[in-house]
Amino acid sequence: MRRVMAVALGSALLVGCGATGGAKSESRSTPPPASTSSAGAIGASAGPGGHPQIDEATRNDIEQLANRCIPFALKQIEDTGELYPFAGMMMTDGEFKGAVAKPENVEHPTSEQVIGKLVAGLREEAAAKRIKATCIVAGGRMAPTEGAALMDAVQGRIEHIGGVAVEVYVPYTRDAKAKRVKPGEAIWGPGRPEVFTGAAPTTTR
Repeated sequence: MRRVMAVALGSALLVGCGATGGAKSESRSTPPPASTSSAGAIGASAGPGGHPQIDEATRNDIEQLANRCIPFALKQIEDTGELYPFAGMMMTDGEFKGAVAKPENVEHPTSEQVIGKLVAGLREEAAAKRIKATCIVAGGRMAPTEGAALMDAVQGRIEHIGGVAVEVYVPYTRDAKAKRVKPGEAIWGPGRPEVFTGAAPTTTR
């Protein structure tokens, strides 16, 4: 299987995303996780620290990765009006890298098809013991509180080699005319392990 393309987590990643063509986004209703952070921020005083299995070192890795990926995703939406799914990786030496992927023989892949390709590539990196944390970023819609109207949101699925999986959602509003994105309150909750599972890398194209 062709590995996902690793690039710097910066402007090069945006170029890489644009080169693959837009993915069709899926609108979905996501129930809000239980805990919230401070409005519009993912910082040391907020985030996944309430999870009973997260020690301080793991928490720091998770928050560093989130603080790299989520603002970048919001900037991509601000600049291009859309979000192509991508992944952020924390390498075992602490370096940050980004990854983009495009399923073969699919001209206009859905977000889930792109995410599936990213997961398969990240599993290869995990099996080779090159990474210690990952964040898969995609767009969607969610209700910030129960019964609230759906809002556009950036979702980050974050995993750590220590076995912790969390999700962070950042709802946002967009002024298309002014090309500005205003993030709302970051919402954290438990995630589902996909990368550091010990499973063999997927070989489907």
